Amino acid sequence: MTKVVFVTGAATGIGRATVERLHRKGCKLALFDINKPELDALAAQLGGDILTIEGSVRDMAGLQAAADKTAAHFGRIDVVWANAGIARAKPLMLAEEDEWLQVIDINLNGVFRTLRATATYLRDSAGYVLITSSISSTVALPFAGSYVASKAAVLNLAESFRGEMYGWGVEVGTIHPTFIRTPLIDGAIYEDTYGGLIQSTSKLLFFEFPLSWAAWTAERMIMGRKRRNTVPAWTHMPFIWFPRFGNWFAQVWGFRRKAMRRVMEAAIRHHEGRG
Repeated sequence: MTKVVFVTGAATGIGRATVERLHRKGCKLALFDINKPELDALAAQLGGDILTIEGSVRDMAGLQAAADKTAAHFGRIDVVWANAGIARAKPLMLAEEDEWLQVIDINLNGVFRTLRATATYLRDSAGYVLITSSISSTVALPFAGSYVASKAAVLNLAESFRGEMYGWGVEVGTIHPTFIRTPLIDGAIYEDTYGGLIQSTSKLLFFEFPLSWAAWTAERMIMGRKRRNTVPAWTHMPFIWFPRFGNWFAQVWGFRRKAMRRVMEAAIRHHEGRG
């Protein structure tokens, strides 16, 4: 049976690349994103009966309306992919409270709102949920406190929600990308002074993997109702099964004491306007 898939954060990055693959598989798509021009362009590119809904995962009423509209339009919701997210690169000692709360509200609370809005439909269809976490859910990167906290939280939220929905045959999965070049990464690393500083400490840890790898993995998880995958797949055992190894690896091969002090002092100078 053709799957009806509701996707947040569908307009760009991993979301968009995966939506293109799902469309080729014949899925019926409801695409939710704050970026309406990109949504409209994607729908026009794909063609067919695609539902596009402009909105923010910070808006509970808007998400509920989007879920209801999707179910009314297609008759059901088989798959929900909570994919919307942002990242901010800044040392915790320099972070503003509103910056921290914005990341948590989108990355964690946005997943809660998405699940809350669609839970009844998932129950009725014995559906599947995919939540975009990150390799940083278990390997904590400096300068990304709000991001890594949110991604660790959604991993555990997924586990909790799986237990709640298990009796109705609902399956819940999490996808954990590493360093995939997307607009999210561009904004947090390449176009941000603080992100550039932390990247300068280790070329190894910030090695890029192709966007197509993440899209292929997400498609495979959605079509096969998979429980957990990393991108690339070989990172699963060392970083998800043995997170202590992942954090040790990051410290030994990337974030050494002298390098981190140099980067932190540069960040403080930048924050204070001293170059």
